[in-house]
Amino acid sequence: MSHIWDDIWVGNKSLKAKYPSLYNIVRDLHATVSKVMSITPLNISFRRALVDNKLIEWLHLVATISYVQLVEGSDYFKWSLTKSGLFFVRSIYLHLIDIQPSFVHRKIWQIKISLKIKIFLWFLQRGVILTKDNIARKN
Repeated sequence: MSHIWDDIWVGNKSLKAKYPSLYNIVRDLHATVSKVMSITPLNISFRRALVDNKLIEWLHLVATISYVQLVEGSDYFKWSLTKSGLFFVRSIYLHLIDIQPSFVHRKIWQIKISLKIKIFLWFLQRGVILTKDNIARKN
């Protein structure tokens, strides 16, 4: 039983992540895909009228899911990190070591704090914390 807003059932993101402004005003946050898709037009109602950008997002959402054909059967999980769709510890390990987090604290250099603190935070972000022994050695 897939939830239309929370689960990734069309595309590579949940509809909640892709259309947050619509998600914030929808009446039934936990509607299932089958309930919504069972009626034409889609069985979704909102707490407010859809105008401007929300109307455009709604039309885009309808265009995105209108081609989906539901079939009888059980839902199943598919692991997106492997071609086979099966989970392997190796796949998550390779994914985690492949992620290179960008330096999210670039603005740290513009903040008015001591240079020593800026350098410490830079080391902290890069995972290079000097141990007590190293600090004592460097005096």
